[in-house]
Amino acid sequence: MFNQIEFDNVATDSEAMSEFACNIGGEDGFKDRQWILTSYDVWVRNPHYQGPAQRHPEDWGYDDEENDAPYAAPSMNAAPVANWPENNEDIPF
Repeated sequence: MFNQIEFDNVATDSEAMSEFACNIGGEDGFKDRQWILTSYDVWVRNPHYQGPAQRHPEDWGYDDEENDAPYAAPSMNAAPVANWPENNEDIPF
């Protein structure tokens, strides 16, 4: 009979995505890509990729293709918005 290792747990989502990247990352269509999109709609690093660093696919906005400047996240220490209405009945939330 086969020597099978029996696992008492199911793979986590993270483990499944890592295994997917390991399995598919070495194929010809993916060797030149640093990022692979999984069926979980999550980008994971390709462990087989060997080359210069590539941007994360979601770092660029639609209009940013012309502008190669990296996305700058807003500062957490930004000043509050001036003239914000305190009790405005027109705001539905």
